[in-house]
Amino acid sequence: WKLSINPNIDSPSQRDRMTILTLNDNLLTQYLQAALHSNAADLPPIACLGPTYVAQRRGGQYQQAQWCYGLDLGATLSAVVEAIAPSASRPAPDTLEVCFTHRYRRVTAQQFQQVFANVHRGIRGIELQYRDRMVRYAPTTLVARNLTFQKVLANFLQDLNLTERTFFKQGVVQAFDARQVVMTLHPIVKAETLHRGSCLVPLAALSGDVLQQMTTLMGEWLLRQVQADGRLTYKYFPSRGTESGSNNLIRQFMATLAMVRYARQTGRSDRQVLATHNLTYNLAQFYRTEGELGFVAYNGKVKLGAIALAALTILEHADLTEVSLNHSPFASQFAGLCRTVEHLWQPDGSFRTFLQPSDRNDNQNFYPGEALLFWAAMYKRTPDPQLLERCRLSIAYYRTWHQQQRNPAFVPWHTQAYALLYQATGDRDLLDLIFEMNDWLLAMQQWDSARYDDLRGRFYNPDRPKYGPPHASSTGVYLEGLVDAYQLAVQTDDRDRAQCYQSAIWRGLRSVRQLQFYEAAEMYYVSQRSPVYGAIRTTVYNNVIRVDNVQHCLMALLKLTALPEFWQGHPPVTTPSTETFSVPLPIATASEVDSLQHFRLLDTEVNIQPLVDEIAAHSDLWLHDTSRQTKVKVQRETHTIYLRSAVKPFPPGVSGNDVHPSRRTQLAQHFPRTMEWLESFARKIGGELGRATIVRLAPKGRVYRHIDKGEYYRIRDRYHLVLQSTAGSLLGAGDEWVRMQPGECWWFDNKAPHEAYNESDDWRIHLIFDILPQSSKDCISNGK
Repeated sequence: WKLSINPNIDSPSQRDRMTILTLNDNLLTQYLQAALHSNAADLPPIACLGPTYVAQRRGGQYQQAQWCYGLDLGATLSAVVEAIAPSASRPAPDTLEVCFTHRYRRVTAQQFQQVFANVHRGIRGIELQYRDRMVRYAPTTLVARNLTFQKVLANFLQDLNLTERTFFKQGVVQAFDARQVVMTLHPIVKAETLHRGSCLVPLAALSGDVLQQMTTLMGEWLLRQVQADGRLTYKYFPSRGTESGSNNLIRQFMATLAMVRYARQTGRSDRQVLATHNLTYNLAQFYRTEGELGFVAYNGKVKLGAIALAALTILEHADLTEVSLNHSPFASQFAGLCRTVEHLWQPDGSFRTFLQPSDRNDNQNFYPGEALLFWAAMYKRTPDPQLLERCRLSIAYYRTWHQQQRNPAFVPWHTQAYALLYQATGDRDLLDLIFEMNDWLLAMQQWDSARYDDLRGRFYNPDRPKYGPPHASSTGVYLEGLVDAYQLAVQTDDRDRAQCYQSAIWRGLRSVRQLQFYEAAEMYYVSQRSPVYGAIRTTVYNNVIRVDNVQHCLMALLKLTALPEFWQGHPPVTTPSTETFSVPLPIATASEVDSLQHFRLLDTEVNIQPLVDEIAAHSDLWLHDTSRQTKVKVQRETHTIYLRSAVKPFPPGVSGNDVHPSRRTQLAQHFPRTMEWLESFARKIGGELGRATIVRLAPKGRVYRHIDKGEYYRIRDRYHLVLQSTAGSLLGAGDEWVRMQPGECWWFDNKAPHEAYNESDDWRIHLIFDILPQSSKDCISNGK
């Protein structure tokens, strides 16, 4: 065995800059192989930037864990290899769960909820210390145990019998980041970097073949959950390897319906048998009668939605088995369910949503749409003018109701119902309603606004908490409706709308694929894989599997099966992410720079070395104030050192973007040469120096497209002095693009939509500052 180092990184200058964060998986695998062969001491040193967490696992089962404090990768891996030797009581592990931690920073009580919000679970780790007691949880531990930061804190306080107030007064909380790696030891040696304990799914990785695989995995997972007596597992906890005791009839019957559709689409009799077995069980366990009314009941509740979906399942099951409803083994239950749906319908078009308890009438965003979907399916099979008139009355009622209190949960159920009715009647008003609702829904989907790339494509609006938390089942049901809307846009030759819907569907499917358990590496903590493989977890930071997570996503994919123009296509080219990107317009050449509207190159030979030296001498200040990257989403991949900032406190009711006065910060004293250069530049052009920052952009990082709004920015000019940029700094404003080089000073129009990219593997550093020109100073002096 021999280590083969890439010659491109074998020079002393390159090796000196390499850390565990820059080493690729192939080289990391070679270092692991060297440690296993006791040759790690012969390798070039690679710096670890903090403690390393290593958990040993075999078949997903946790064995033991350790924290290694060596700062060299080879030495750390050698220590790990010594610790994994098998013993009489413990067989050798086949997998190592590893976190190379770095960037530790203290968190105050006031910062705790924001720094440790759910969106950071699995990305950040947490360390708690009180006197001589300390606990540290790596990000992959939080994923594997499905722990929240709040639960970690609560457990720590309970163990020490402390109140939060006492702990935060005397204790220490730290957040940290980590490179997450799963190291496979058998049958082959391999290191694979993970993102939040999973493999990041780029949009470009999707294709018709991948969608087919997703469909099959979900369909087969559902069928595997049918127990011997016909019962279907409702909720499963992968971290514990146990099933939940809770249940929900609406979701149970939706899952049965998904199995019916999957069996019909695949044409397999064994799948039909399982779907029938589950439907038989559900009706035997939950169907009840009261006079002529038939319903399904659970825990004292009889819900319109459960009744309607049970009836829809029986209806489609008759199609699957190719028998008439009158000859269905479930004919009597179907008739009773139909009578109850009619009983809950009101003459004004509304529905009562509960038969029991009779005083409840909530969930109007869900249950009436589910009832209308059942009625629309009935009408499409057997046109009944009276049923159609009831549907029209309900559509008119709920159209007004929805417009007065919009909620995304309303959209997919009514979309699916109206789509069936449009196909049966050709009523253009229904088509307009479908497009109106789904055009509005698109704003709920996260893409460029997503905090992390693994969140892209999900439907969630963090600014509207009343719409509910992010959830795989939500994304799945929105996709069900969007597929119907897309099909109608194609059918009516509404090309622009069809393209928008198609893009949203591909993005949503990217999110679904991100949530699907299918890669061995991301099941590193799963010891019982049959209940997990192919399933859809709830969110990227909550691995609980619920049956409707799978059912909704599967039914959306099954609809796409009937649309070969979509199924055989590929995801559209999208705005570049932090992983890969391409500049959409040509970069201005040297001869073209003078003609640009949004950029002006002012100087090409600024002596930047004294400024660079000051920054290098105070690199610890990059994380002194992280408010910009945590609060300003478009700047989330940057670090900032504030030299001059707005004078605080702000006047009551005034935004910081509208505050004109600025002053030196306490950090400015560490950068005398930089401040001298800034003040000299301002005097030279006859302006007044405003806010000033030193900003670094992460390797392969991005500043997302935005406009600097507010009275402060409106009357000031923005300048960039490039201090470090190995690949040149890409900046775009409007439709113009430039590549700035170190030593260059530029003016650019930050009132135009602008963005920036760092194509290199190193930090890009700019000195960014504002100047108030004399003309604007006169306006302020005159009160204009």
